[in-house]
Amino acid sequence: MKTIFIQNSFFKLTTLLLFSFFISNTAFSVTYTTISDGSYNDCSIWDNGCPNNNIQQGDTVIINHVVNASSSMNISGVLIINASGTVTSTNVIDVSTVGEINNDGYFTLDSELHLDGNFINSGLSVIYFLHIDGSVFNVGTIKVQDETYIHGGIVDGGGTLLTCNLDMENNSSSVGVTGSECPELFSQNICCEDPNNPNPIDELSGCWLIDSVNVLICEMPLIPNAGDNDASSLCNAGGSSIDLNSLLSVGVNPGVFTETTNSGSFDAMTGILNTDGLTPGTYTFTYTVIGYTSNDVSSFDITIFPVLNTSSSFTTCENELPFQWNGMALDQEGNYSVALTSVVTGCDSIVNLDFTINPTVSSITQLDACSSDFPIEWNGITANEGGNYSVTLPSSNGCDSIASLELTVEDLAMPEIISQGTVECPRDIVDLTVEDVSGAEFYWAGPMEYESQDVENAFELDDSNVGIYSVYYVLNGCESEVAQIELNVENIFEYKQFDFPNVITANDDNVNDEIEVEKYVGKCSDFTLTVRDRWGNQVYVQKRGEPSFNGNSILGEKLPEGVYFYKLTHTQGSASGFIHLLK
Repeated sequence: MKTIFIQNSFFKLTTLLLFSFFISNTAFSVTYTTISDGSYNDCSIWDNGCPNNNIQQGDTVIINHVVNASSSMNISGVLIINASGTVTSTNVIDVSTVGEINNDGYFTLDSELHLDGNFINSGLSVIYFLHIDGSVFNVGTIKVQDETYIHGGIVDGGGTLLTCNLDMENNSSSVGVTGSECPELFSQNICCEDPNNPNPIDELSGCWLIDSVNVLICEMPLIPNAGDNDASSLCNAGGSSIDLNSLLSVGVNPGVFTETTNSGSFDAMTGILNTDGLTPGTYTFTYTVIGYTSNDVSSFDITIFPVLNTSSSFTTCENELPFQWNGMALDQEGNYSVALTSVVTGCDSIVNLDFTINPTVSSITQLDACSSDFPIEWNGITANEGGNYSVTLPSSNGCDSIASLELTVEDLAMPEIISQGTVECPRDIVDLTVEDVSGAEFYWAGPMEYESQDVENAFELDDSNVGIYSVYYVLNGCESEVAQIELNVENIFEYKQFDFPNVITANDDNVNDEIEVEKYVGKCSDFTLTVRDRWGNQVYVQKRGEPSFNGNSILGEKLPEGVYFYKLTHTQGSASGFIHLLK
């Protein structure tokens, strides 16, 4: 609900109208009534002589025709323009505190209407400047071309005030007419016909009061009131319906009903919901009032309760029996019925139930796994070894099921490598064999990106491919553990580490008497040692298996002491230098 700022003008206005009626009907009053169209100052259009431009207190001028007034007027009596009458004027009209204009026809003033008294309008009035120090009761339309100035006055009546410049200001001189110095604007539709500025309210000074509920801006409430939310319920019996207008609060503004659910039975134009056979449930509706600066919405929840026969089906699980339903304990499938009367809704109904039972479901899963697959996660269980497992699970029908797992493990033994492991010399053939397993696939790996899938392997071994060789096998999708062996060459001559002696003492004391080349190059490398004297003569040659150089020549003759030149040629290259022969 919206706040109502003003509620008290009708009594004031009614009092003023009764006072005006009393004055206009005293014994001293003179009434002038038009009998034809013409000028206001043309006596021929009147039935009782010419009325004065200054309508005296107690006098009444009644217009039933088209009358043009060219002079200014001061009204202390009553000017009545009936539905057939028209008054047009181009000069100022002053209405005193005891004066009144009552227009039920057409009133045009191309100047100021200065109102200290009362103006009652139920027809159409077009005024250039409306100055209100008194009271206006407008149930028709007043169109103001320049300014509407409510200067301590009151405007009420529920009509339309077309103005683009509405000002309000307090005025102590208005107290005698309105009872208050504060201007008051009650039930009116005020609107500026300029589409770019529809709100005519301009300056509000001093004290002022506006009925925010009943004052509209171009047919839209200043503060819209859609009323309070409400709820109702009824049975969906034959011929039943509900009028949502009956749920609206008192004093709401005109608005529009909208259904936010989808009943298919609501007439938004009339606000009537046809509930005959409507599916039970709660249906929601809104009532929206469009305001000038905001909207107001109230909501209505209409709950429809079922009547007469209703049928439903229900399925439960075997392990949840018996099933309690409306005072009955059900443990067998079938159709059941019960008569119910709602204490809350008062709707009687026969409730039918199609009852079914889902049996407990069991399943068995057989799984072959590799030992490397452990741990195995299965339905929330962690299995670390083979065996039988079971778990209770909800099935697709919402009931418990017993799931069983038979877990078999393929436990593969480590492969067995058969090999001599070490060869005597580089390039000797090494045998690398694994004990065969039926149906298995073997995978070898070793130095120099060695790979093989053969059970038996043989290849030359030298210092470039010695090292760790590994093998595993795959059987039935499982991998075995990895077996390893280290292959080496027993005798490897490394030229980079070769250190040939440069002195021998050939004195037969068995200490450094000869150069044992095989001791340096090992058992596997072929070589040739050539010894020359200082003149370049070859004095000794030795190959593998031949006697070592011990200071004697090829012919067995002892060589003299001195410096000799040697050259050693072998499989990895050659070396040369000097030997000092001492005795």
